Amino acid sequence: MGIIAMHTSALCNIQTELTAGPMQRSLKPDYRPDIDGLRAVAVAGVVAYHAAPLWVRSGYTGVDIFFVISGFLITGIILRERDEDRFSLLGFYARRIRRLFPALIAVLAATLVSGWFYLLPHEFESLGKHITAGSAYFINFTLKRESGYFDVAAELKPLLHLWSLAVEEQFYLLWPLLLMALTKRTFVLPAVCLVTAASLTASVIAVHKNPAAAFYLPQYRIWELSSGGLLAYASLTHAGSLTRLRERRLAPAAWGATVADAASLAGMALISAALFGLGRDVAFPGAWALIPVSGTILTIAAGPDAILNRLMLARKAFVFIGLISYPLYLWHWPLLSFSAILGYDAGFKVRIALVAIAIVLAIATYQFIERPLRQAALSTVTMKLLGTTLIFGLLGILARQSLIGPRLNAPWHQDISSAINDWKYPGGLSNVVTPSGLLLRQSGDSNKKVLYFGDSNIEQYWPRVQNVMAREASSSVVFATTGGCAPIPDLHGHTHPNCNGFARSVAAYAQSSDVQTVVLGASWVGYILSTEYYMATAGGTAVAGASPPGELAYAALEDMIREFRAQGKIVWLILAIPSGDEVSPLRNLHRSVDGSVVSLQTKLERASFETSWRPIRGKLVQIARNNGAGVIDPMDHLCNSIACPGRTAEGNLIYKDASHLRATFVRDHATFIDQTLSGALPADNSSKLPTPP
Repeated sequence: MGIIAMHTSALCNIQTELTAGPMQRSLKPDYRPDIDGLRAVAVAGVVAYHAAPLWVRSGYTGVDIFFVISGFLITGIILRERDEDRFSLLGFYARRIRRLFPALIAVLAATLVSGWFYLLPHEFESLGKHITAGSAYFINFTLKRESGYFDVAAELKPLLHLWSLAVEEQFYLLWPLLLMALTKRTFVLPAVCLVTAASLTASVIAVHKNPAAAFYLPQYRIWELSSGGLLAYASLTHAGSLTRLRERRLAPAAWGATVADAASLAGMALISAALFGLGRDVAFPGAWALIPVSGTILTIAAGPDAILNRLMLARKAFVFIGLISYPLYLWHWPLLSFSAILGYDAGFKVRIALVAIAIVLAIATYQFIERPLRQAALSTVTMKLLGTTLIFGLLGILARQSLIGPRLNAPWHQDISSAINDWKYPGGLSNVVTPSGLLLRQSGDSNKKVLYFGDSNIEQYWPRVQNVMAREASSSVVFATTGGCAPIPDLHGHTHPNCNGFARSVAAYAQSSDVQTVVLGASWVGYILSTEYYMATAGGTAVAGASPPGELAYAALEDMIREFRAQGKIVWLILAIPSGDEVSPLRNLHRSVDGSVVSLQTKLERASFETSWRPIRGKLVQIARNNGAGVIDPMDHLCNSIACPGRTAEGNLIYKDASHLRATFVRDHATFIDQTLSGALPADNSSKLPTPP
């Protein structure tokens, strides 16, 4: 936590020579073109990251630059107006509405119309939810709730980028109330320092325990905005200190310019490092966000006359992009997202063309929507903007409730959407929390338990298990699962903190005497060969050479199965189902920009899947056979000798997505899972197995 203390202390003691001299002009309420130039850097980073992520590896940090700028400007406005006894909460909120709502309304309208034209029913329902949440500025909470193993890819959410606007708006709602509650100026600094330190500390902790919350929720992001607020406070309170030192001949005349230039260079160096040097796999924001935040603070504090602020950021090209940065940020992502939805996202030239279109739309929005509305009567515009936003919120609710539907609403479109939404786990199961804090889901109250242990590949079989139990319940079933986590002890995930300790905890629970059968299942390839996972000691320390897990994972799995068998438990190992884009419901159609839709019939070639799967399949079968465990290979039931089809003989879709079976199919056709409930030993291994207790 030392780095947190250093950051907060540096900001809270910024009442130094850094806020005087050539920097002094940056502390006045005058317009600063270099800050618009800094906005240009921020939006360029975000747009470039979305259009060319391999070139701008961490352009997402442009959002953090925006946060600091907003905190600096907004806090400065509030404190100045409060000191002059002319601050009005209603006036402040009205200005925010007039600044933020016009471009947002234009983008919401275009996105809703495009969604109606291009999207399938389930996609349009999701868009409706996001339109409502985006118009009310709470979409960050919606996205946090959606995050999880089955969350759709980011590029398939046209309004995903509105999360950052929601965080800012939530800041705008609460920040003035805090500053107005601090009746004395002397109370402001300690209060803001406390908020900054608390939020940064929470972010550093949450980024490892709950990454989605740390990314989306305001309590973990407010420190970035309040850091800018601290700079604004220091700027307004302590400007002129260097001038007084000079008057007393205690500092050389050129000292301020030298410090300003150094701050400008250091700030832009940190910003460049943040935009290009972090990558996707760092635990962000957390402590890593200190890089763009500190860089932005130094750049703003350097003032308009500092070397890079003057020679680069204040240039007309940078200022121009800065002026349209808000509508550009709003327009670029829906364009890229709809391109991905239609299947045109792979080409770099397409992305560049879409960015060019976004720039044109941003210029038009700025010239013909934002600027005219800023000059209109304040009260009239504010009420109309609020009313229009409310209308979009209501339209989103209607779309979410399927009261208004998309153009693509034919029965076969509905069939695809139904398949994608066809997932029943954990419906019908009761939550049980063990004394150690392990969450289990259980059905039945028998003291003879069948434990299903693994990831979502085990969860998908619950509808069949439920169907069998309804007819012939003789045991209780317990599901111990976590999406993205394999039933391999000490398998940890670099980007899956929920896996850390999961399998070890479930393995300990499985040793209970009432657990008579253990059924293991997972998407095995995704763990054993992936560098996102690694083997660790029981304490969580990475084992040398353990990423990808490979042989170490096999050994840990075999040790666990051997231990279960030594305790007399029946063990089943379920291999992965055939998977691939060919069996995804969305591969049953092709959508074009002109709105035409073509129906496709796709299937997964069995030979190609077997070839890629054979080495791991062979190793898993060997482990099971050597230790008296039964093996179930879904491929034997889902494929014929040539292919693994995506539809049944009756024409019904089999899969929910590219790697999971839909619940309806599982319930009626996944009979291969029934034997795990029989309480009998695997027939081909019965001679090897001891009698269970």
